[in-house]
Amino acid sequence: GELSDGGWLQGFASCVAKLSRSTRRALLLTGIYGIIIAKMTELEKKWALTRETVGTDRLSIVMPLYKLAATAEGNLKTVADLFEQHGVKTELVPVDDGSGDGTDEILGKFSLEGYSHVTFKPVVCRKNGGKGAALRAGFEASSGRYVMLLDGDLDIHPKQTPYFFEEMVTKGADIVVGSKRHKK
Repeated sequence: GELSDGGWLQGFASCVAKLSRSTRRALLLTGIYGIIIAKMTELEKKWALTRETVGTDRLSIVMPLYKLAATAEGNLKTVADLFEQHGVKTELVPVDDGSGDGTDEILGKFSLEGYSHVTFKPVVCRKNGGKGAALRAGFEASSGRYVMLLDGDLDIHPKQTPYFFEEMVTKGADIVVGSKRHKK
């Protein structure tokens, strides 16, 4: 592709993200990495920061689901595809909070075959305990260094993730809270 085509650049950035930290430093010292980063879009830079921050650890995404049988599979796929596309090591932890509408069956059948960056760790609560109980069950099941809460209906879209990581890194925040009422 041409230099203006972001596709090859995103692929290259994904490959660079897989390199060891010392190799990336060597590339940076030679200036090659810096030139590539300069040509990335602002959003690609934010995703690169997200990948770099997560590094060899994992981002656990806890997704409480309640009576979302109609949309659960599509929403899980949306999340998994996004993080796979951007090369972020992710553990997807959907939690069915005793929905009783078949959401648990969808979680049992859902597969991430063919994904290299995203793993799937579903949790099923047999009784509805409310959102707090679902989040607690998801926290207990998650193993990532970073944990993100994402409502199963995708009220706040997961493509906002790099903005959260940018806030966390640039401001030294331990917690970043997104709001659908505050778009930025």
